[in-house]
Amino acid sequence: MSSKRSAWIRFRSALTVLATQILIASVLFLPALQFDFRSKFPFTPLLLLLVQAALSAAVARLLRLERWWVLMSFFAPFLFLASLFVITDHWYYLLIFILSFTIYGATFRSRVPYFPSPDNITDLLTPVLPIASFKFLDVGSGFGKVLFPLASKMPSAYFRGIELAWMPFFISALFAKIGKHRNVEFVLGDFQHISFTEFDVVYTYLSPVVMQSVWAKALAEMRHGTLFISYEFNVDGRKADFEIQCVEEGTFLYVWKM
Repeated sequence: MSSKRSAWIRFRSALTVLATQILIASVLFLPALQFDFRSKFPFTPLLLLLVQAALSAAVARLLRLERWWVLMSFFAPFLFLASLFVITDHWYYLLIFILSFTIYGATFRSRVPYFPSPDNITDLLTPVLPIASFKFLDVGSGFGKVLFPLASKMPSAYFRGIELAWMPFFISALFAKIGKHRNVEFVLGDFQHISFTEFDVVYTYLSPVVMQSVWAKALAEMRHGTLFISYEFNVDGRKADFEIQCVEEGTFLYVWKM
């Protein structure tokens, strides 16, 4: 799948969420303002906000958008309201900037924006993975969306995630420590500083910009017979041994046997 098509799919999803918010808000709030329901029903604005959030999330779900778009659709009205009435002091903006930087700040260094793997990624990966115990590395593990479900399904395997962004790493590492998963761990850092040699499977969902460098590292370090897997992004000039069609049209899981 080309990077242009991938960017278009994300833009289309964002545009769909925005259009849905505007449409539902217009249908709900314009009549309320016209007829001044607040004089009779003082809780009307809050109720309408809840209805908008629920309807927006339902529409996103019906359109089969990924789960994080559904969550964004639900919380968007509340975030918009907060931006109007809550954020009155400058330190709130500083807090938002700091939180955003802990998630997206690593993009300037890695050239890889944060995008989570799809909801069905575990189902796509499971048939490909070895049956016996194995070691699995997720390059750019984010909040652990890939590793936690796999660790639960395959307790005899070992899973490690490496993440450059502070906030996703901290949250995933915290849940790994306090949760029931004893076969998963997370490290903070650049994938170039970790050896691929010990892993039987290396999974990536990064960016076309860095795919050549990841592939070069995989060729140099991965053992014969191990698997290199990339969601959505192919390696130029290196045909995958097999491809798995994903739910999203035109998206594939690319698998190379080293």
